[in-house]
Amino acid sequence: MDWNAVNLLRKHSKRLSKTLGAYVRENHSSRTIEYKKCNRDLQFLIQAISSSIQANNTAPIDHLIRVFYRGDVLQLKTIDVELEVYDILKKNIIELFDNNNIQEESKNIVSNCIEIMKTGLQDGPTHLKNPYAQIR
Repeated sequence: MDWNAVNLLRKHSKRLSKTLGAYVRENHSSRTIEYKKCNRDLQFLIQAISSSIQANNTAPIDHLIRVFYRGDVLQLKTIDVELEVYDILKKNIIELFDNNNIQEESKNIVSNCIEIMKTGLQDGPTHLKNPYAQIR
């Protein structure tokens, strides 16, 4: 576990989410009018990523995926914007980590978490086998 990565993500969570919220507003203005909710959801994702780094398992990400579903029904109309924004978030976090000499292992966890999140939105929460699976 890399406390520097965890603390850095938590410190920059609000800035990262606001930057991405502004991106959604500028590039996908027809997607939502609830930008506060969008920023909140992004902060939840960043928190789940930092908790995954801390715990070295995917339980926080798996839980977040389940929040987007009611049973097996996705509660979002579409996910194309989310998938795009998650890729930008990954790039922004990796850049933040590069600028602060964060270990490669933490960067890999970020990448894995984003991919799990994207897969979870696309395939549903039933693909999650073990909520406490170790990240590799």
